Amino acid sequence: MYISLLNKLVIFSSLFLLAGFSNSEEIEKWRLTLPLGKVFVQETDSSYWSTGTLNQYLANNNKIKTEVKSRCELKNREKHVLRIGELSLVEINYNDQNENSIHTLKGKIWYNIPGKGGSRKTKIRTPTAVAAIRGTTYSLNLNENVSDHYVYNGIVNIIPLKEDGLTEEDTTIIVRSGEVVKIVKDFDQYLKEQERLFLEFKDEYEVFKLKQAAEFENFLKILKMKKLEKTDELLIIQKLYDYLVWVSPIINRLPRDKKFTIGDRLLNRLYDVLEDLIKAKYRSRKKIELLEQANVGLEITRFYQRLILSDNLWNRKRYEFASKSVNDIGRLLGKWAIQVKVRNEKSR
Repeated sequence: MYISLLNKLVIFSSLFLLAGFSNSEEIEKWRLTLPLGKVFVQETDSSYWSTGTLNQYLANNNKIKTEVKSRCELKNREKHVLRIGELSLVEINYNDQNENSIHTLKGKIWYNIPGKGGSRKTKIRTPTAVAAIRGTTYSLNLNENVSDHYVYNGIVNIIPLKEDGLTEEDTTIIVRSGEVVKIVKDFDQYLKEQERLFLEFKDEYEVFKLKQAAEFENFLKILKMKKLEKTDELLIIQKLYDYLVWVSPIINRLPRDKKFTIGDRLLNRLYDVLEDLIKAKYRSRKKIELLEQANVGLEITRFYQRLILSDNLWNRKRYEFASKSVNDIGRLLGKWAIQVKVRNEKSR
C-alpha cells in the first residue's frame, strides 16, 4: 500500500516536471528584442493588454499590438526575425505540426528566415490568405480587405482563403524574389476605395499646384529670372520643377530596396535634366547639345517610371499622371530645340 502510493507520487511529480519543462520550452520560442514606442502584449485567454518589455518571452496564442509611431522586433531560437510596424495586431501560434504560425490581423510585418529556416515550417496567416515561407525575406501590408505580399529573397507560396476561412488548396500562387502579389477579399469594395483615393489625390493636387505656383516665384528669384518674360523656356523649367516636388515624397515612401535603387536613379535623372535646362537657358553656346542631353534624360525617366509600375509600386492613376507630366515636358523641350536650331540656321 505504501509502495503503491509512493509510486503514484513519483509518477505525478514526474508529469508535473515534464509539463513545466514543456511550458518553458514553449514560452522561449519568441522573444521581444526591440520594443519601440507603445507596444502591448495580451496573454492567452486574457482581455488585459500589458506593456511589452525588453526580452519578454511570448507564449502560444499571445497577441502583440503597436500604436501610432511604434514598432517592435521579435526573434526566436532558430534566428527568425519578425518586425511589426505601427498600428499592427499580430498573434503568435505554435501548432502541433511542428509549425510557426504568425496570424497577422492588421498592419505591417517584415519577416526574415536565414538559410533553410530550421526544422519548423512558418506560415503567415491573414484574413485573406496564407503564405508559406522558408529561407525567405518577406513583408506584408494588410488592411481589412487587401493584403500585399512582398518577397525580397527566396520563394513564398500564397494560398487565398475562401469566405469560410478555409484555404483554396487548388489555388497556390508562387511568388518569387522581387515580386509582389495583392490579394483582394471584396473586389467591389477595393474599386470603391481606389476611386475614393483618386478623388482625394485629385483634390490634394489642386491645392498642391497653388502652393507650387507661389514657391516657383521664389525659385525664379534664386535663379535671377523674375524680371524675364515667361517664355516656353521658363515654362518647361517650371513644369519640371513642379513634377520634381510632386514625385520626390512619393519616391521616398517606396520600400527601402526600391527607394535606394530605381527611386534614386529616377530622382537623380530628373535633377540632371533640370540642370541641363537651366544651363541651356543661360548659355549662348552648346544649347542644342544640352537640350539633346536633357531629352535623353527624359526618355530614361519614362523607362524608370514603367519599371516602378511593373513592380506594383504605383497604381495606374499615379502612373498616368506621371507619364502625362513627363510627356508635356518632352513636348516643350522639342519645341525649344526646334527654335534653337532655326535661330542657329539664320545666324549662319
